[in-house]
Amino acid sequence: MKNRCIATLAISAGAVAVLAFCVWSPDRQEGGSYFALEWFSTKSKSSKPRTGHSTTPVEDRSWGIRLAEVSTRRVGSLDGPEAHQAHEEEPDDRQPEDASAVEDNVPLVVYREAGEPNNFVASGWMGDLRAIQLDEACKIRPHSGETSARITYKPNSRLSNGWSGVYWLNELDNWGAQPGRRVGHATALVFHARGARGGERAEFKIGGVNRRPHHSASFPHQDSFGPLSTGVVTLSREWRRYRISLASVDESIHLIGGFCWVATRWQNPEGATIFVDDILIERTPGRN
Repeated sequence: MKNRCIATLAISAGAVAVLAFCVWSPDRQEGGSYFALEWFSTKSKSSKPRTGHSTTPVEDRSWGIRLAEVSTRRVGSLDGPEAHQAHEEEPDDRQPEDASAVEDNVPLVVYREAGEPNNFVASGWMGDLRAIQLDEACKIRPHSGETSARITYKPNSRLSNGWSGVYWLNELDNWGAQPGRRVGHATALVFHARGARGGERAEFKIGGVNRRPHHSASFPHQDSFGPLSTGVVTLSREWRRYRISLASVDESIHLIGGFCWVATRWQNPEGATIFVDDILIERTPGRN
């Protein structure tokens, strides 16, 4: 392929003509170059006496035509070290197939602090929904950090169910439409709880979402086990630590319902205000 010479004529402001010609090299690696006669205009400042005034800077303007050479390089012609560098700068967006399985020896946080990356969402409201108020950023005497979750239960005889509950789910409103989070080597659910006055009664659970006797065929996924429960406990005004053993579950589980609170009107006829904090799933690698 022969080099081609192209002449172009451009009209700029003030009817100044610019003649440019290009010599293109067909070499894929070298690219091409062109030479252009281009119009230019420059400004400079000088001091000139002006009649009746002191010496002040005034603007000089000059113009002309000059020869300019510009080299080009084809984007697709990179090879050798330059090509290697270009590939290294490409971002790698690949993620592990299961990010939840990366650190099986670290406790899995269900809830610890408002605003932190907790792994479960308190979106699974049940029973008499209007009897529930939930504040996950309560700053009244938390167990640790700056916040705890405050559950206010206000039963009413006009509400039909007589009980209320909240599940912390692995995805927003996930009752089995999406798979659970894979958790390896889980040994126990641990959390802290207290009552505002003392004497409040509640039950706490883990697992059990979309399992019998409450299984729905409309949802293809369910928890691997459960529910496992503390049973009904009476809370103190002071923080107490509670633990639900997971020794009976498989080494690797899929978990939708990471934590659950349930209370009834009969257990709390005057209502209840309950605080929970530091809800964690403990894990030990290589347990039997």
